[in-house]
Amino acid sequence: MRIIRLAVALVLLGLVLLMAAPSIAQSSSGILDFTGYYQGPGGGVLQPGAYSMRFAIYDSPSGGTRLWPLTADFEVHPLVLVSGGQFTVALGSQGYPVTELSSTATSYLEVAVCTPAGFECTGFEPLPTRLPISGSTPSSIETPLPSETTSPTEMPQPGQFSLAWLLAGNSGTNPGVDFLGTTDTVPFEIRVDNQPVLRIEPHPTSPNLIAGYRQNSAGLDVYGATISGGGSAAGAHSVSGRFGTISGGTSNTAGSFASVGGGSGNAATGWGCTISGGGSNRASADSATVAGGELNRATGAWSTIAGGVSNTASGDSSFIAGGQYNTASGGFSFAAGTHAGALHKGSFVWADSAGLDFQSTDDNQFLVRAFGGAIFNAGVSRFGMIVSSGTMNFTAPVPVPMPLYSSFAFVGLNTRDTDDAIGIWGHAGGAPNIRRNFGQVGVLGSAASGYGVVGATEGSTDGLAGGLFEALSNDGVTFAVRGKNYSNDDGSAGAFFSGEIGVLAETDYAGKAVVARVNKLEDGTATGYGVYAEGGTYGVYGEGGPVWFTTYTGRTSTLNPTYGVYGKASDPEAYGVYSEGDCHVDGKLTWKPAVGYVSVGPIAFAATAIAPFTYASFRSWSPVDAQPREDCGIDKYGHYDPTTRELYFAQLQLPHGAQLRKMDFHYSYTPGGCDSSLKLARSDFSGNVTFLAEIETKGGGLSSSIDHVVDNSTGFYYLFVALDCNTTLHGAVITYEVSEPN
Repeated sequence: MRIIRLAVALVLLGLVLLMAAPSIAQSSSGILDFTGYYQGPGGGVLQPGAYSMRFAIYDSPSGGTRLWPLTADFEVHPLVLVSGGQFTVALGSQGYPVTELSSTATSYLEVAVCTPAGFECTGFEPLPTRLPISGSTPSSIETPLPSETTSPTEMPQPGQFSLAWLLAGNSGTNPGVDFLGTTDTVPFEIRVDNQPVLRIEPHPTSPNLIAGYRQNSAGLDVYGATISGGGSAAGAHSVSGRFGTISGGTSNTAGSFASVGGGSGNAATGWGCTISGGGSNRASADSATVAGGELNRATGAWSTIAGGVSNTASGDSSFIAGGQYNTASGGFSFAAGTHAGALHKGSFVWADSAGLDFQSTDDNQFLVRAFGGAIFNAGVSRFGMIVSSGTMNFTAPVPVPMPLYSSFAFVGLNTRDTDDAIGIWGHAGGAPNIRRNFGQVGVLGSAASGYGVVGATEGSTDGLAGGLFEALSNDGVTFAVRGKNYSNDDGSAGAFFSGEIGVLAETDYAGKAVVARVNKLEDGTATGYGVYAEGGTYGVYGEGGPVWFTTYTGRTSTLNPTYGVYGKASDPEAYGVYSEGDCHVDGKLTWKPAVGYVSVGPIAFAATAIAPFTYASFRSWSPVDAQPREDCGIDKYGHYDPTTRELYFAQLQLPHGAQLRKMDFHYSYTPGGCDSSLKLARSDFSGNVTFLAEIETKGGGLSSSIDHVVDNSTGFYYLFVALDCNTTLHGAVITYEVSEPN
């Protein structure tokens, strides 16, 4: 290395004197390292900052032949940093390698300076003297020592450049020129507490931005990756594909163009897929999405899981709205709820919280399991709800042709022209077991128990009906309503009507309002009644007896009615049978049990220390007032014991034959708890006591059920209460039922 010192005067930027002490070293790679010092008038250095400089090497101090660069007039260095009056450049590093220079002949370096820095700077001013870069004895001039220069960490004056980024902030910086970073291919790193918190990795296409835990990383040959933060020793983030993004969380992985918003243990490995958060979710197919939740798997292309836990969307373009343990494996399928399985293309499956598998069985099915029922509110739409089958029309929004009526809540259409076509089939009460083919049916109602079809109206306008049935044909034997019953059980009927008027039949003058038939025996006799009603003595006359008829199979059978007249009322204010006169029942009369109560107040109880009716008490008989006795807790010897429970008894008068159902205990107690009890007892006349019910206040008891029929012929009943000093008795209630008249 040759060291050359020389003095050059240059008026630059307000007559600043430029002095240099250059040092040049040539390497075999075509790079010459050049170091110089600048000094202004009075010994001060050039202000720290960034400049643009250009260089060329000639064979003479002026004029002459240019030795370097050979293919350009000069080599431009757009960014040369000056600190403490010193700068360093690498000649040949801007695309013009320095070739061989003569080791014996003297070469001269021409330097021109421009500010501000950058390729667009045009005001270059050359030094008046070229700098010799060879010779046996370098020229010697007065050069300022580093200790004489101004510190680069001083606060810059307004409008001046500063090479250092100061703790108090910088002013007068030039965007696009001043920057914080590196000028080579080494990653740039920022630390906090000497721990890496941000690493910027260079790449010609797009750099990687890695923040957060120090072991967060982007894979080999990955570029454009972003890790915004997060990660830990328990699980670092990793971007395995270009332009992958992880916003935060811990232990997350993102592939090419994939994104993980946060959470823990999520892996978005498919191209362009997204996991917004949650835990242990996977999106492994192209453009798949998991919005959140836990243990969800979106493995179908363009599939989506909105949330929940342990859901799998493996069909292309499938969707799971949430819930748990749902599967959408069919393309374009939908699943939601719990244990819903949309296993076929285009299927829609929603399952309630029953926790049982509910799965599609064919393509393009719409399945809903709702054990709590379903409500569809179509608002003010003219077309309420239409269910159509029989033909496939993929484009028509409503069936064509439309039904005759202009608006409707529900329409069931079956356009198949076969004898087994049913528009709407409603069934209740267990699995259906209809073996008969009814032909083409608009509405079929069936029930294992109860009613197949029920019609009701709540209006008050004349002419309204729960059901309207019309036979519109003018030919053949038709029925607007036809009821037929094949059961032999008592109470069965082809039709059943109830109301203020059970049946109102109307016809024209030539018709028959009501026709009741009783099939005759083969000998032409019959003992049953079609309808029997008689005014005067009998408003309605019913008589039990065998009724003969011929079944649909052709066999004769008999029905033995249980009741001559049977009335039933579901409302307690209504009457099953009502008569405004004498009523004679030639048989058994039964009715709904009546509920009664026996209430016992505190005044009905008497104090005693031992069981009543057997031994005398040391206390006098007296009623219980609203408060505990003044001598509560004092035994017959005068000793005070707060745990002592006083005994009180009340005799009961219960209806003979009544069914006892429940006993209620009404009491209150002061703070500190209570330990009292109420017992219902029966004693026969021999002194044998049976306890029928007991309520303990210590467990918070209020009532006790009873199953006992009152028998006053062999004994009597009484209440037995044991009160501590904290409990106040308010009374007791016995509930009973009477199912037969006394």
